[in-house]
Amino acid sequence: MGARSTGSFGNDDALEYVEGLPGFDAVIETVAVFWVQPKGLEAGEACAALAACDLLAAGLGRPPADLPELPNIRLRTVPEDTMERAKALVEHVRTTSELADLWEDETEVWHGSLDALLIRLTPSTPFTPLEPNLNPPADFIGHCYVCYESGTERDGLALEL
Repeated sequence: MGARSTGSFGNDDALEYVEGLPGFDAVIETVAVFWVQPKGLEAGEACAALAACDLLAAGLGRPPADLPELPNIRLRTVPEDTMERAKALVEHVRTTSELADLWEDETEVWHGSLDALLIRLTPSTPFTPLEPNLNPPADFIGHCYVCYESGTERDGLALEL
């Protein structure tokens, strides 16, 4: 899975899914396909499903802070039944996916992320968007792939290739 954070786009599977999307109709198709699967989803499928749900939320103007650039996708709103399927899919991933097993040690944090996604998928629920930090410190060198905290030269980190 390559998970770095609990957000929908904090893993390689979700980012690869987004990169491979030919358009927004494929997002709707992903939700439709995974919504009808009676069995638990594998980790990669669950990551793609959550990414698709978050793209639907972004189409409502309620994007997550970690939304990647979407050069080939034009976001738009979708019918209410699609949004209801997306919410059901989030709950399906939460309870019956391999991804839920992988987040078992950090269930509370992961469930908080899923709850935030459900709020973004519900237009009638108040939502305050989080702004990404676009002004990192001058000595910023990157993010830790273990804890996803930002690292600076002051932290005494050394990057070697």
